[in-house]
Amino acid sequence: FGVHGTRAHPNMSGKIQVVDGALTTDAVPLGLEKVNAEFLLKDDRVQISKFSGQSGGGAISAHGYLSYEPRTEFNVVITADGVRLRYPDGVRTVLSSNITFYGTPESANLTGRILIDRV
Repeated sequence: FGVHGTRAHPNMSGKIQVVDGALTTDAVPLGLEKVNAEFLLKDDRVQISKFSGQSGGGAISAHGYLSYEPRTEFNVVITADGVRLRYPDGVRTVLSSNITFYGTPESANLTGRILIDRV
């Protein structure tokens, strides 16, 4: 991992690997576990070259990028298969999805499909 350039315009390069990681937050009703990922940093861009994990007993994967110069842009595809979600309280749903989150912080878009297998 290396950082060059100025504070206002950093130039990063390298690789970040996550092995058997986990992430939970009170803001989202699902957490992630068994996360294995690889993020490539090159100039003004972070590439998700590999991302897999489990959430709600199902499989999650993702790929895409985030660029931050000259402006912040992103394009991330998230796929879920057999994820169990308990939301709202008392309702248990099993779902699969293929969604794309793209755009800028000022103009973000979410497209795709979420298939509810069971309620």
